[in-house]
Amino acid sequence: MPEGKKFLMRSLYPLLAFVLVVFLACAAGCLQESDSSHAPGEPTLATPSPTPSSETAELVGFVDEALAYAREYGQEAALVEFNDPRGSFVRGDLYIFAYDFQGTVLALPFQPELLGTNRMDILDINGRPYIRDMAEVAASGSGFVQYVYTNPAEGYTYEPKLSYVAAVNDAWWLGSGMYLAGANRTGAIGMAPMTKEQVKKFVESAVSFARQTDRERAIEQFQNKTGPFVEGDLYIYALDYQGNVLALPFQPERVGTSMLDATDATGQPFTRVEIDIARKGGGFVYYLYPNPVRNFTVEPKMSYVQNVDDTYWIGAGTYLPAANSTV
Repeated sequence: MPEGKKFLMRSLYPLLAFVLVVFLACAAGCLQESDSSHAPGEPTLATPSPTPSSETAELVGFVDEALAYAREYGQEAALVEFNDPRGSFVRGDLYIFAYDFQGTVLALPFQPELLGTNRMDILDINGRPYIRDMAEVAASGSGFVQYVYTNPAEGYTYEPKLSYVAAVNDAWWLGSGMYLAGANRTGAIGMAPMTKEQVKKFVESAVSFARQTDRERAIEQFQNKTGPFVEGDLYIYALDYQGNVLALPFQPERVGTSMLDATDATGQPFTRVEIDIARKGGGFVYYLYPNPVRNFTVEPKMSYVQNVDDTYWIGAGTYLPAANSTV
């Protein structure tokens, strides 16, 4: 080829590369518009991929390691390892769970009694069919799903969980998740370290007070907005086991009314959940509730509840405004 033509071709390469980049960007934009044009109200199963962090990178790497193990050693050997609570695929609060695509449990190291059962239509406390959602996400290859699940490292209390799932083959899939409420996940939902422990101790001190005095005096103290059981947006509330409000210092108009069937914006019957947890001795629950120090703006709330006696229970919670952003 003549040198002049070679020079002309070399000079055109950058322009051609630029045109190609623009074309690909436009094509990606069109595909995104096409994907987002689902019918109104149609559920989106997969949780958008979270902003990369050391935690999510560790989670994805952990699942990828389990995938490689399953593909190298086969399903039978892999499930033996995944079901061992002291095995190599249990690391802190990270562990591998596995299901077939019909929803049958294949691996669940901390709940072995569920092996062989079908959980396809089980719901979390917000009403999400999370197993079905994860199966459908895995069927597409891999992805994230967020839901609420019991944390074995925290006494099986309910906590938000972000899981990453992937198909091993066309017969079964596996995954793992990280809990978003622990102090070791402060970057996930903006919680200060030890917040959970502080809330628990606050409630335990109120329970101790209530058990050392009569119910009427205890309720009077819990209802007092300037008393010792109100610290900013952290305050004690009290209900009986029929769901009737005994103390709610920032919503006094609710005292004497029933909250048994109250639900948050997601449809979670949070009072019924709290009653169930209190009856079992106490624990954490997550829901949406108006924050009195932020003009009653509805925000995610983490509460700890505990039984006082056979007639009533109390709780307190901290608001998690940072959790309003998608994790």
